[in-house]
Amino acid sequence: MPASLTSLVLDGLHHRGMEVPLTSRRKKRRRLFRAIAVGLALLPFLLLEGGLRMLGLPREELGEDPFVGFSSFEPLFVKNHAKENYQISETRRRFFAEESFPVANPSNGVRVFCLGGSTVQGRPYSIPTSFTTWLEIALKEVDPKRDWDIINCGGISYASYRLVPILEECLRYEPDLFVICTGHNEFLEDRTYGDRRQIPKLLHAPVQMLAQLRTAALIRSWLPKNHEKTILATDAEPLLDFRRGLEAFHRDAAWAKGVATHFESNLRRMVAIARNAGIPVVLVKPPSNLADCPPFKVEPNDQLSDADHARLQELREKIQQTSGVNLAAMTDLLRESLEIDPLDARLWYQLGKVEELQFHAEDAREAFVLARD
Repeated sequence: MPASLTSLVLDGLHHRGMEVPLTSRRKKRRRLFRAIAVGLALLPFLLLEGGLRMLGLPREELGEDPFVGFSSFEPLFVKNHAKENYQISETRRRFFAEESFPVANPSNGVRVFCLGGSTVQGRPYSIPTSFTTWLEIALKEVDPKRDWDIINCGGISYASYRLVPILEECLRYEPDLFVICTGHNEFLEDRTYGDRRQIPKLLHAPVQMLAQLRTAALIRSWLPKNHEKTILATDAEPLLDFRRGLEAFHRDAAWAKGVATHFESNLRRMVAIARNAGIPVVLVKPPSNLADCPPFKVEPNDQLSDADHARLQELREKIQQTSGVNLAAMTDLLRESLEIDPLDARLWYQLGKVEELQFHAEDAREAFVLARD
């Protein structure tokens, strides 16, 4: 009789009040003693974790940015001459549009600070046509009894790591809600992630679970910060603003992973900082213009063989010959090219446009998303 079936039979006999063999009772006692031993070993940790949570220690924000620092800090908002309003500092007007709000928040006032990049600011038309203005109009229509003040903190070329100190500053101005829309600008500035070790994908979930424990946060606060950080200027210095800046962009999988890890860290820090202050946060996924925004730079895949490159060149010539003549043949040629080099964003974008012309909406969207990503 299989061991598992034997155990089931013995358990059934025990529940019916029948005598169970002595060996089975010994096994149960042994398992019970082991469970008690494990529980006693974990008890100090559980008491420490419970005590830290009751005392609200340590605070949930993840300390300073482990990836970058800033050469100096200047406040985004300063009081005007009459000391009645906060307004964007003159020194920050290159990146932020003119915005202001009263120093004193009315008793029925609701202040919503919207943080992000130029998408939040409403470029190229600025704040009057940004979503923050439409949000304010809609809220006043829905609840006119409240004094709604939607404050636009969208900075041109501002990435998530530059929004963290802005959120911390805005905590001084009696916020009722933060709206964060960020993600477009994470690759614009040069940073170094070479000394950061990547966590294997399989361990992401358990590591994130452990990271939420107060005991883990306490241990982190005691550990020495001995890695080098990139020091950035007070305001953004996007590579594309410099001469030959486009040439600085290359495919770099390791750096891209570092950027993604940093982005996640910034989002978690902002949510934790706001939560500690009792301020709710709304995270907004930035929109993407999939069909009308072609890749601005494509590099050859250096992992391909000479034969692959030759075949790709041959396919490119055939694609050019069939362009506007035979969409179905062009689709087949593009898909064959992508089987050779699936990292070519321009080919994915071309495929999306061809699928769009054939009214294959789902196939077009899939290709456009792959081109973007």
